[in-house]
Formats: sequence, structure tokens, C-alpha cells
Amino acid sequence: MSTKISPCTVSDFELVKNYIREYELDNRELKVEEFLVMHQNHKLVGFGRVRRYYNFSEMCSLGIVTGYRNRGFGGQLVLALQQNSQAPLYLVTIVPEYFKNYGFKICTHYPKEIENKLNYCVSGLPVEEKYVVMQEVKII
Repeated sequence: MSTKISPCTVSDFELVKNYIREYELDNRELKVEEFLVMHQNHKLVGFGRVRRYYNFSEMCSLGIVTGYRNRGFGGQLVLALQQNSQAPLYLVTIVPEYFKNYGFKICTHYPKEIENKLNYCVSGLPVEEKYVVMQEVKII
């Protein structure tokens, strides 16, 4: 089966926005050019974005379509998003153990925009799990 990660197209973007609503992910300020998508045999199976700020980036709105989870697609997408970011990379998550496998560590000091994201998640996307902020640790 052929799997491909590529920049999001306008036609994929409508599907991505539907999945973001369905999975209750961050739907603020969505821009097609920030997204990468994953297709398997021409079917959208995953998506994620890197939001760029002045001196850092944020990985967010990451999702794997139900039915395609637990097949390694998420990890492939995380790695591609990491390669797509040149600045320090942060994320807000409820599954820190997953992202530790990709070089992220929980951090307590982060930019104001990430603090705003954390507050948005806690108040606007409530879940039983605890949200944490993580930063990518680049090994030089």
C-alpha cells in the first residue's frame, strides 16, 4: 500500500477541517499552507500542522482518521512535521508519553502564545486527561 505525505491541497483542506471538527481539535486560524496530509492509496488518512510564530513554531491539529490509527501513521506524520519546522517546536497535548518517543519533553517555560493555547485547550477543549506543554529537544 502506497503512503504519501505532502502539503495540503485546497480539496483536502475541506476534509481536514471536517475531521478537526469531528475530533474536537484546535480549529482556530486554520490555513491550508500550514498543513501536511497523509494519503494511503489516494485516501486521506492523517493530517497535522505547524503554526509559525516570530521565533518558534507549534505542532497542532494533528489527527489520524479513525480506522487508520495504531498503524504507525501518526509517527510518520510527526516526523514530517518536525522536519517542516526550523524554529524551536512546541505542542500542547494530553498524551505526553507518545511525543516523548519523538524527542519532546514536558516544559514549564514557554512563549505567551503557547500559554494562550494551553488556556484555550483547558477551557475550550475539556478532557479528563491533563494538558501539558512539550518542547522538541534537538540533539546536535
